[in-house]
Formats: sequence, structure tokens, C-alpha cells
Amino acid sequence: MKKNTAPRHYGKRSNPVCTGFLAILFICMICVIVLSVTVPAAANESAAAAQKDPACKYYKSILIEKGDTLWTIAERYISEEYSSKTNYIEEVKHMNNLRTDEIHAGNYLVIPYYDDAPHE
Repeated sequence: MKKNTAPRHYGKRSNPVCTGFLAILFICMICVIVLSVTVPAAANESAAAAQKDPACKYYKSILIEKGDTLWTIAERYISEEYSSKTNYIEEVKHMNNLRTDEIHAGNYLVIPYYDDAPHE
């Protein structure tokens, strides 16, 4: 009996493990491409919002009028930079060397305020 010595020709069949690996690799590449486009775009939007000119802190002297209290003055001049009216009032008291909340009409107070526009 003669052995067939001719080389066998196998059909091109893909290995299922190799095919699964290539599919996962392809999906990962797509994810990287999508993220490389969307993440910088989101970061640019955040940076643009952060680049908005911050408000500057200023001070001015105001005349205390009859009926004014530190609370009503705080309501008039407080801005979002302060976490509470109490914090604003404490800063006003500290700046004006006030030990109590008592103020008198006809006197002046130096108060802080924030504004977006630069003052010269």
C-alpha cells in the first residue's frame, strides 16, 4: 500500500478563538476612536465655561439709613460668592471693627461686593 505523499490542502477556515479576539480588538479600537473625539470636546466645553471672567471683589462705603440693619444691608449687597448672609455679615463686622450687630443711621459702613466688570 502506497501512502499518499502529496501535501494536503486544507481550506481556509478561521479559528473561532482568533475570530473572537479580532472582533473584540475591533470593538476596542472603535471605542478608543469614539472616546478620543468626544472626551476632548466635553473638556473644551468645560474649559470654556471655566474661562469666563471671574467676578472681582470690591469695597465701597455706604451711608447707614434709618431702619437699616446688617441683615437688610446683606440682603441688598450679597452675591453668590458668599455661602450665607451670616458669613457676609461677619465679614462686614470684621471690616468695620463691629463687636455687635448694632449699627446707627448716619454712620458709614465699608462693605464688600463682587462685580464682573473691572473697575478702574
